[in-house]
Amino acid sequence: MQFLKAALGSNNQAPRARSWNKAAVNTLERLREVPADRLQRQLIDVSTLLDACFDYASHVEACDAMECFLNAWNHILACVEDWSTLLRGLCLDVVAKIASRDEFCITHIRLDKDGDCPSNPRRFELLCCYASCLRTTQAWAGDHMSLWQPVPDFCARILALSVFRLPEIHSLVCSTLSGLQPVSMKAHPIPKTPEQPAPPEPDPTLPAPCLLLPPPGSCCGHYRQTDAGFQSLHELDAKHEECDEAISAVQEVIQATHEEEAAIAAAKALERAEAAQAQALLSPKRSTGSRGFLQLWYHVAGEGRGKKDTEWLQLCLESDGSVRSSNFFCSFLANVAVQCNKLINKGFSIPGVDAIEAAAVLRLMENDPKQYSAVLIEACSGWLRQQPTSLDRFLEASLSQMSVHNAGTVVEAVRFMTMWISAASVKASPAAPPKLPDSVKLDFTIQALEVLLTSQTFQVVLRTLVFLYDHLNLFSFDARAKLVSGLLLEKLFFGLFLHWLSEVRLFFCNLLVYKVFRTSRFDVFRELQEMAHLSRLQLSVPSHLGHAKANDSTDEDKMQDFCFMAKFAFYLGAPCQHLESPGTDLQIGEVAMDKRRLVYSDAAIRQLKGCIEESYEWKVNEAPQMGTRGMATPR
Repeated sequence: MQFLKAALGSNNQAPRARSWNKAAVNTLERLREVPADRLQRQLIDVSTLLDACFDYASHVEACDAMECFLNAWNHILACVEDWSTLLRGLCLDVVAKIASRDEFCITHIRLDKDGDCPSNPRRFELLCCYASCLRTTQAWAGDHMSLWQPVPDFCARILALSVFRLPEIHSLVCSTLSGLQPVSMKAHPIPKTPEQPAPPEPDPTLPAPCLLLPPPGSCCGHYRQTDAGFQSLHELDAKHEECDEAISAVQEVIQATHEEEAAIAAAKALERAEAAQAQALLSPKRSTGSRGFLQLWYHVAGEGRGKKDTEWLQLCLESDGSVRSSNFFCSFLANVAVQCNKLINKGFSIPGVDAIEAAAVLRLMENDPKQYSAVLIEACSGWLRQQPTSLDRFLEASLSQMSVHNAGTVVEAVRFMTMWISAASVKASPAAPPKLPDSVKLDFTIQALEVLLTSQTFQVVLRTLVFLYDHLNLFSFDARAKLVSGLLLEKLFFGLFLHWLSEVRLFFCNLLVYKVFRTSRFDVFRELQEMAHLSRLQLSVPSHLGHAKANDSTDEDKMQDFCFMAKFAFYLGAPCQHLESPGTDLQIGEVAMDKRRLVYSDAAIRQLKGCIEESYEWKVNEAPQMGTRGMATPR
């Protein structure tokens, strides 16, 4: 079974920790001796071995394992062109797995202020060898991009590693994606710990400080006794004026000195700010208090041969609309997202993420949503699993290119919106339902949903309502409040609840009953039952459903549901009032109700009552699946 899983690449189980032993060493070393007829099986065994993580008994054992990995890597790269073409894909997969091993992570070493590693020099040396192998592999993959079919995907996987481990590759990728000039790491060495500045020496040009207080034994009256007898008050006043002038002169000198020191301090602060801005992409989060991992890699590996050996990279990353460039970037985006997640889990900020995200947004804006390839949509989904905060920009880039008058475009847009929102949703705890992070605002998406729900094409409206039915409860607390309260109730309630098409009314009633009021729906219905102006609904909620006084709960979600209920009851009162007094002109605020919509009041009320009564048959935490006719089988 393991043979089939390794051969087909379908091992989805989490890697198990295992001890590093002689059998693992032999599996890697036999690559040099195995005959050609058994090479495929040996490569599969190595690939299976690399899927596991190891528990090392000591640093020496970890370094021995790293050395075995590097030897196997060099041997495969040296012989891959001589082996059968059927084995090249498997060989490249093994190399990519070795290159992505956590044993080669920079966080395993500690550098001092001079960039040395006194604690574990052997591991430092092995990391230098790793960087050399990675640089050689990256150059080899770039040279063979157009020769073999598996190489482009392999090159994208290696590039995703190199962009955060080889400083010159990171600079080139960011400059290519953002249109800036490459920056050398040589200009940004590891910053040493700042020393405390020495106190400034006194300026000899300044006058000596004067005694500002009267001498001991002096009196504070109008006269003082001296050897010459008593002095007049006029003479004392003159002395006091001279003293005041001296004090003013000294204060002016002190103020000028403070202003000069403040100017010098401001200039130094500006220099520090400019230096920090210049190396902002090369620093981790300040809360970690550690150096940027690219700066660590620079002191481990230095800078390689640079841009002249990676001209292929610009051809692959530049957005020229070609299929080759698009597929390579999609593969790179999916692989670099995994590396970003690993670095985030280790406490680092990610340099160059903005440039990569902006390049993905640019590719989304270049084409109509119907022309998005499956590889691009899946790559964006993979990115959002690691960087859910990018969802707003992705949706804005895609929905801004969509035509609401084209039903096919809307169907395609709803499809990738479904994939991306599901990918960006996370669980706060294993038992909690998935939700979008609070940082995802969805402001532009809500505006786009308003355009879709006000479309004159009923297929677009129905498709949008189904999308909201499936994903409304994935929205964050604030985004859900904007969508339900600000859009569905305040702006679009009468347009959807009194729509001319029966299916639109039914879909909207299902959305209100099962998704807007969620698990509070039975308590909400009991509150609606007691409202006199909604007696037209004729509700009768069974006593065993829900809990009384649920609106007194401290649960934020329940409180939000009852806030929605109050606004819903206010707007629902207009159709009920029309049925009680058909000839009366109704007005909501300063806007008069359209009588052409009010003719559907009776049908809408009956549909809402039917949806509420059908919900009694479902458990409070269950909801039916929305189908083409409004309802279907349970989930």
